[in-house]
Amino acid sequence: MDPSLISPSDLTAGPKAGLTFIYYMTTKKSKGFLSNLKEGAFTAQAKRAGMSVQHFANEVVNHPHLYNETTRKRAQFAINAKKFKH
Repeated sequence: MDPSLISPSDLTAGPKAGLTFIYYMTTKKSKGFLSNLKEGAFTAQAKRAGMSVQHFANEVVNHPHLYNETTRKRAQFAINAKKFKH
């Protein structure tokens, strides 16, 4: 089921309120959808800052007090991933 097909009435009406949504969120098909929500988040953040991914990662590592923990972890991963052998 496509999330855009779930109407607010499916979530709030009747004795099975919210069950359609809960079922959708727990199916195998939706797990792939949910796990990809953050894919590309660091790249998008770097673009918003007007930098390349590696330049932004270095900026975050050099000035950690300016960024939250999630961004710091993503930056360190970006630096480490550059070293991966493909």
